Amino acid sequence: MNYLSRFDYEIQYIKGEENKVADCLSCYYENNTLADVCPPEDYANGDVHLDPLGDDLPVDRLLKVGAQLRASRPMDTTEASRQSVRLCEKAQVKERCLEASEMNTNPEPDTRESPPTGADEDPSVFNSSGMDEVLPQFVNATESLRASIQTQYLEDPLLSKIIQDPKAHPAFSKEDDYVYLKNGKGRDVLCMPRGLHDGKSITGILIEQAHNALGHFGTLHTADYIRRWYWWQKLGQEVEKYC
Repeated sequence: MNYLSRFDYEIQYIKGEENKVADCLSCYYENNTLADVCPPEDYANGDVHLDPLGDDLPVDRLLKVGAQLRASRPMDTTEASRQSVRLCEKAQVKERCLEASEMNTNPEPDTRESPPTGADEDPSVFNSSGMDEVLPQFVNATESLRASIQTQYLEDPLLSKIIQDPKAHPAFSKEDDYVYLKNGKGRDVLCMPRGLHDGKSITGILIEQAHNALGHFGTLHTADYIRRWYWWQKLGQEVEKYC
């Protein structure tokens, strides 16, 4: 609904049997039989383009996607086979991000389209400013903030479930009591919880630090800068509100 709210449109009711377009959008080819089973991505992949990392997915939907991935593959009782399934699911998350990059025809430069090498990134944002590593340096140097991140994991509606049962959420990984997710470039990024540090929002602190490091480079560059090291749900929306 947030995406649709950007447009000026009027909803018009069309009777069911006359609404052929809706039939197509509701996951059915006209020549399909009841015995035909096709994967969801054969019908529509707009969500991959709009939200490759699931930033805007509700918590229950994000967890459901992971459950569907697990259910789509047979699992043996051995630990080796379970690890194989988890690796396959992580590969699908990466594939989703790559597919989104290929679909993106926006001519505006986007750092997510290329490997994370300094020469390929937008020099106006990262190199000439001399601020490439300011954000992770700030987080790594602030022990109290890192402690708050670990504490607030337990209160976060999504990340608390991952902390409790990491194996049930193979798209994520847990290391040294921190939760990580692979971004579109295959880099492990630290997941940030919903919570407070010294009375301020943890995610708000990161956005403020990123904005201070980059200056007024706009929503896209600021969000891309943060995504190089960190992830949380609705990151893009929060950056847009701040900028």
